[in-house]
Amino acid sequence: MRVGVPASVATLRWSDYLAVNATPRLMRDAVADLGNPTEWLATDQPVPFRLVRSIEVWYRDEWVEVSNVPDDAFDRYLELDG
Repeated sequence: MRVGVPASVATLRWSDYLAVNATPRLMRDAVADLGNPTEWLATDQPVPFRLVRSIEVWYRDEWVEVSNVPDDAFDRYLELDG
């Protein structure tokens, strides 16, 4: 899942985020395979929901706005994670 917010909220480059937040290597590498980490920004601070511009999930080999995933498919998606 990824959340889009203004750059003023996500002030860390991905490499800076990893430097200060323990992230298992397998997870870090798997996430990096789904995009270009040099284009990512991150934060380790709470983000007010009012600043969220988009919420997307990796579905059928692409990033999809969460509201565009059918409810039953999203339920199966969540089951795969647990």
